[in-house]
Amino acid sequence: MNKCLLSILCLVCFFVANAEQVAFVADGASYEGTAFKVSVANGSAGNIVGLSFGNDDVKITHKKNNSNKSNVTSSAVRWYQGDVFMVTPTNGITITKIEVCIASGSKGAFTANIGSVSGTGTSVGSFVSWEGNSSEAFDLTATKQVRFSYMVITYSKSVATQTNTPIITPNGGEITSDTEISIACTTEGASIYYTIDGTKPSASSTLYEGPFTLSKECTVKAIAIAKDLEASAITEAIFTLIDKDIKVATFDFTTPASLNPAQETPAPGKNININDIVFSSNAVTLVCAKNGATTNCRIWGKSEGTDLRTYKNSTITISANNANITSIEFVGSKVDNTYYTVDSGEMTVKVWTATEEVSSVVFSTIENAYINTITITYNTNYNYIESIEAENETFATYYNLQGVKVDSPTNGIYIKVQGSKASKIYAK
Repeated sequence: MNKCLLSILCLVCFFVANAEQVAFVADGASYEGTAFKVSVANGSAGNIVGLSFGNDDVKITHKKNNSNKSNVTSSAVRWYQGDVFMVTPTNGITITKIEVCIASGSKGAFTANIGSVSGTGTSVGSFVSWEGNSSEAFDLTATKQVRFSYMVITYSKSVATQTNTPIITPNGGEITSDTEISIACTTEGASIYYTIDGTKPSASSTLYEGPFTLSKECTVKAIAIAKDLEASAITEAIFTLIDKDIKVATFDFTTPASLNPAQETPAPGKNININDIVFSSNAVTLVCAKNGATTNCRIWGKSEGTDLRTYKNSTITISANNANITSIEFVGSKVDNTYYTVDSGEMTVKVWTATEEVSSVVFSTIENAYINTITITYNTNYNYIESIEAENETFATYYNLQGVKVDSPTNGIYIKVQGSKASKIYAK
């Protein structure tokens, strides 16, 4: 039943090759079989305790349990009672039979933790045999002292009939236009073909020759083809392209230790005053100020978790360094637009959206607010200047984003017009 099931399973990607054999022959013993021969000899300590013997497919390793030390003497392996030979097949190998040829002086046989064993192990030239199906290591344990001249292990190799499925890295998700996509296949000599338009790849599709980038959202599909093997299964990865200049920063007040600087977690009913502490996340800073409020801005300990609490007349100032803020999302039990007024942009329910390019936003609390997290999306794709200078003796003129001329621009986004050239800048 096991052999039948194995053969059925192997039809998918493998076939079972003809049986092969390896003979473990005691040093000095005679072996006239056709199996690949591996000599079993004493090590430098005069015994085989802890030694391994084998070829590329199968090895046997001695493990000592008896007070005596198993060894090779008089052209036979002396395998003492309780000692173990661990039989280990390599990947793709299935062991089906083991035959141990009994030598003079043997007193018994062995048991196995899987499969079945037959034979007494007491008659010279007879065999103690193990039969089973194992692709994993298993133990043979001597029940009495076993002496043998050789051990022949019969096994089969699983040989691939289908090319391995290629692997796409990264395997989908959000990427930027400069993210490199690579495809690899573990089948030696396989060629990889791929598509980026969602169609099924074949040998007539684009040949993969190295990492590539994407300029739009797409599904990458790939197939691997190797000589004398069936084509691989098709693999795919779905990619969403995001602007590399758009970044996100999050302040999570449910885990105060994750903030920068980190804060202790207050016990239920207790709080930590965070007035005027400058918290940072990536290029964004957040500062809570008490101002005219009667209660400090604080992290409040609840029966389950914590949150940020700001009170009437207090403020939250969020600023981005060398970037403009495009949106801010609040999560919590009291965080919608009935709890705050804003100095710019629009607050729709729990999300603030910029209506002009700003690098700082001030939220003024009008009702006591309870906040779990604040997530800020910002854009770093801007030109910045430290000071205003004339260029090529042509004076520059500056306008705000409403088109109003500004004589001395500071701390904001402006349009700079100099001669026939116009550019967007940020003045500090």
